[in-house]
Amino acid sequence: MKTLFKIIIGILIVFLIGIVLYFGMIAYTFGSDMCGNTIVETKISPNYSHKIILFERNCGATTDFSTQISILKKEEDLEDESGNIFSADSDQGKAILTENGIINIKIEWLTDKKVLVEYDKSARIFEIEKSIDGIEIEYKKL
Repeated sequence: MKTLFKIIIGILIVFLIGIVLYFGMIAYTFGSDMCGNTIVETKISPNYSHKIILFERNCGATTDFSTQISILKKEEDLEDESGNIFSADSDQGKAILTENGIINIKIEWLTDKKVLVEYDKSARIFEIEKSIDGIEIEYKKL
């Protein structure tokens, strides 16, 4: 009887350890940031030192997809994080989305040190930076 009891306790302990490991692996795999970026357009600066990246950021079913922009040095890769100069969404459908799933937006290098960003006037804006890394950013509503 004692042997049977020890076997049952052993099986329960192994089962509980398995459950803890399973949920730990799920938490590690998905982490706190379940967002993903999809690059829509990249433009290199006239002097080839920087690039402007237009991308869609998707953070799951409970949030609207967002349109974001980052300016990076040419050799840098876009990390799985928010844009560093611009972030907006459609404000629950008020701004029309393009076929790529982003708000209507245009990006253009005017000079080596100046960028023009034109975006849908109905978009809900979360972040607008006026300059980064010595590059001035001008914004206009469409």
